Amino acid sequence: MRRQSVRASFEERSTLTMPPHSFFASSSSNSGNPQQPPKIMLRARRAGALSAVKSRPEEISKRAALDELRRGSGVGDGELVRQATAAARARGATAAELNRALTAPPEQELSIARHNRPPVPVGRRDIRGHLVLQPSTNIDDVLRLAHQNEPIVRAAMQEVASGNKAVHIPDEAAGQSALRVKGEQDETIPGSAKDDRRLTEKLAEMKHETGKGAEHLGDALGARLYVDNLRAATEALSKLKRKFGPPIEIDNFLARPRETNYAAIHAQFPVGDASFEMQIIPSSVAEVENKGHHLYEDMRDDEVTTKRRAMVKDEAKRLYGEAFARDVARGFYKGTGLPTPEWVKPYLAKINTGA
Repeated sequence: MRRQSVRASFEERSTLTMPPHSFFASSSSNSGNPQQPPKIMLRARRAGALSAVKSRPEEISKRAALDELRRGSGVGDGELVRQATAAARARGATAAELNRALTAPPEQELSIARHNRPPVPVGRRDIRGHLVLQPSTNIDDVLRLAHQNEPIVRAAMQEVASGNKAVHIPDEAAGQSALRVKGEQDETIPGSAKDDRRLTEKLAEMKHETGKGAEHLGDALGARLYVDNLRAATEALSKLKRKFGPPIEIDNFLARPRETNYAAIHAQFPVGDASFEMQIIPSSVAEVENKGHHLYEDMRDDEVTTKRRAMVKDEAKRLYGEAFARDVARGFYKGTGLPTPEWVKPYLAKINTGA
């Protein structure tokens, strides 16, 4: 008698007429229940839930709507994406959550072991105050996600540059670096090769000096765009924000350059469950960056003498300072109403006087 009642209860629960949202609301803690329906019925039930966003959007949860958004994006169902986005927003989904659902490849789901997940999500600071930028403490996970996200970022770069003659994607055929996964061979540097050793050393240095790990690696996937003026840089940032959501972090090296006078804008954007670094570089500064990579190598080489390192630093400051001054002289700030930064004025004066 008990077996028959259990069977009847089982059949009632497995019917496809149950509320579409109940599949997503059910807890995984019931996996040990002997009355749980077999997998074929779970798949049928999920099929009913997946159509809920179109038939009964008011009954699904935020999580279900985001799941539908991810699925619709993956199969190219524009109508499903539109309705799932509206349903998710109505339930309080943030821009970052919508972005992750739109851009995360399906294979990213549940792909990171629980013990490798950082204690806080990407975009938040951990107990040490460090900003978490990747969803795993394991460098292999981080690089795998970077490879998965590479085509998404490349497509976004094409969208940003299209229709704007003042925004340029670096020409990789001409030896310029546009998009690269950390540790991979940089084709723009003659004789370079895949540098796993250097990446391992960098992570060890980060851990020893700052307590940071793979989850804090911002440039696991690094991208570059060249711009002719500040307005183009602002428009590029706006397009990227619409695509990926608000940046996690922005460093404006135009107003306050690095110690080498390197001037650019670096922004960390979320993509899927991870993030990538976008460098938006003035055109003349980019020329120095491409031709003067040896200066950077000398400055980070432990075997270079202190005197040599100081000379290289002074040379880099001169080259970068003069490069950005040329961009300013060509109207980098034109039409923005912003004044020329004080630090670049001495270099600008040299250009104007022909010194």
